[in-house]
Amino acid sequence: MGQLMSQEGAELVNASTAILSMRNSSFDELSAYGEVIDNSIQADASFVKMKFETSDKHIRKLIFGDDGKGMDANTLQHCLSLGWSSRYNDREGIGRFGVGMKLGAIHQCKRIEVWSKQSGGDWLYTYLDLDEVRDGSMKKIPVPIHQPIPSEYSSLAGANHGTLIVWSKYDNLRKRLVQLHSDLKFWAGRTFRYFIWNEGSKGEPIPNRSQPLTIYIDGEQIYAIDPLYHNTKSTRFPDDPKSTLYDDIVLTWPVDTYGLPESTNVPEFSDIRIRFSLLPEEWRKAVGSSARSIEAAERNITSKSNGISIVRNYREVWWGPIPYWNRYGPTGWSSFDDTDRWWGCEVQFDAWLDRAFAVKNIKDGAVPLPELMEAIKKNILPSRKTASEEIKETFQRTKTAERQEATRRAAEEERRRLHAEAERIAARTSGPEPQLGKDVDPEEGIDEFIKDRENYATEEAQATIRSLFASQPFTIEETEWRGSKFFDAAHMGGSAILEYNMNHLFFERIVELISILEAPVEDAEIDYVEIGREMKIMIDLLIISYARAEANFADDTMMKAKDFIENMRNYWGQFLLNYINTREADEQ
Repeated sequence: MGQLMSQEGAELVNASTAILSMRNSSFDELSAYGEVIDNSIQADASFVKMKFETSDKHIRKLIFGDDGKGMDANTLQHCLSLGWSSRYNDREGIGRFGVGMKLGAIHQCKRIEVWSKQSGGDWLYTYLDLDEVRDGSMKKIPVPIHQPIPSEYSSLAGANHGTLIVWSKYDNLRKRLVQLHSDLKFWAGRTFRYFIWNEGSKGEPIPNRSQPLTIYIDGEQIYAIDPLYHNTKSTRFPDDPKSTLYDDIVLTWPVDTYGLPESTNVPEFSDIRIRFSLLPEEWRKAVGSSARSIEAAERNITSKSNGISIVRNYREVWWGPIPYWNRYGPTGWSSFDDTDRWWGCEVQFDAWLDRAFAVKNIKDGAVPLPELMEAIKKNILPSRKTASEEIKETFQRTKTAERQEATRRAAEEERRRLHAEAERIAARTSGPEPQLGKDVDPEEGIDEFIKDRENYATEEAQATIRSLFASQPFTIEETEWRGSKFFDAAHMGGSAILEYNMNHLFFERIVELISILEAPVEDAEIDYVEIGREMKIMIDLLIISYARAEANFADDTMMKAKDFIENMRNYWGQFLLNYINTREADEQ
C-alpha cells in the first residue's frame, strides 16, 4: 500500500536516500582527495598533510590536516551539507559547485569527521556518518562542539589555526595501495604545481594566496611536476636543463552567461593561454634508447605522458590526450604518437569559461566544446609540427653520429668489429674460386674504392680498410647512402668489400631490435619472444623480397653479369623496403 499524499506537498529531496545514492558518483580516489586539498588552498594554508592508516591491503583511516584560516561554527556546521558552499558560483578561486569535498568523501568512505580552528579560537568538531543516515538516527549535521583534535594527529594540523579531517569506514578503495601511493604523489605534484610555486606562468601572484603550498603524503614532501619541463623550482630535479618555450598563443573566447547570477559582473570575453615547449635535446637524443633511459623514467617521460595539460584558475583539471580529439579538424593530427612525449603543452583558462570547457563539478575532466577544440587544435598544430621535425632531426643526427663513432671504433680496434665473427667464418670456409672481379688488380681496386668514398678521408681510416681487405676474403662496412639498395659489394681480385646501407629501413629495424638486447634499461622487462618474432619477420621479408626481385627477370632475359647484379640489388632493396613499409602501415 502506498504512502498517503501529504497535504503540505512532497519533500524536494529525500535526504537520506539522496546522500546514499550520491556515493555512486564519478569521483575516483585522486579526484576525491583533490577536493580536500582545494579547500586547504582556498583557506590559504601553507601545508596540507595526508596520512594513511592501513591494514593489509585496506585503508582504515585517511587523515588530512592543514594550517589554513579555519572555519567558524556556522561554516563548519554547513561544510558537510551537500549543496552548501561559502563560495558557490564563485569564479575567482578553485571551487564553486558546493558538492566537491562532501561528494568526494562519501564516495570513498562512510564517516567524515571535521575539526577546525580559527586564530584565537578553540577547536570545533562535527561529523557525518552514512550508517547513521541509513538507520535514520542522523537527520542533520550536528551543531559543532568544542573538542580538541586527537593527540595522535596533532602534528598534521596548524597549532594556532587550521582544519583536520578524518575519513573512516573506508569501503571504496579501487586501486592497489602501492599503485595508489605512486599515482597520488605524481598527480598531486602536477595538479597543484602552481600553488607549490605560488606564482603563475608569467610570475604573477595567485589570487587569495599569500604563501607557497607544501604537500606531504605520509611524511614525504611532494615536489612540483611541470608537464612543460621548464619550471624546475621546487621539483625533484632543480638543476635540470629547461625546455625551450615557444611563444604563448592567446585565444579570446566569449563567455557563456548561462547559470550566472544576473548581479555578477560577467565579462563578455575571457582569454585562453596556450603554452608549448620542446623538451631539452639531451633527453631526446635517440629513438628508443632515450625513451627507455633512467632520466626519462625518473621524470615520468613515458608513452603515458603524451597529452595536454588543461589548467583552470591555476589548478590542473585534465591531463592526457583530449577525448574526441580525432573527431574535429583540422586534419593532420588524429592521435598522439611516440614522439609526442618530447614536447609539452598547457592550456590555461579561468572559471568564466567553465561551460566552454565542459568542466565537471568534481574538477576532474575538461573537454572543450567542438568549436573551441577545433580552435585549440588549429593553434597547437603548427607548434607540434615544428617540434616533431626538430625531434626527428635530432634522432637522425644522433644516428649519424653514432654510426660514425662506431666506424671510428672499428678502425681502432679490429677485434671489436661487429662483423668480425662472420668475416672469420667466411675466411675459414673453403669454396670454388670467385669469378666476379677476379681480373681486377686488388691494389688498384682498393685505391679506386677508397677514392670514391668520403668515409675514408683520413690516413688512419684508409690504412685500416686496406689491412682488412688484404687479410680476409670478405670485409663488411657499415655506411649510408640514399637509394633503394640495402647493400652493395665491390669484388676485387677474389676478395670483396660488402657495404651495408644503414639508412635502409631493414637495417634501421634490425639495429633497433639489437639495441634493446645489448643495452637494456635497468629494471626494464625485455620481451625476448616479441623480439625473436620481429627478427623472424625481418628474415622472412628479406628472403621474400629476394624471390620477388628474381621474378622481375623474364625467362629469356639476357644481360651481362654486372648489369644483372646491379639490377638485382636495386630490385631486392626496393621490394624489401616496400614490404617493411606495408607491414608497419598495417601495425598502425
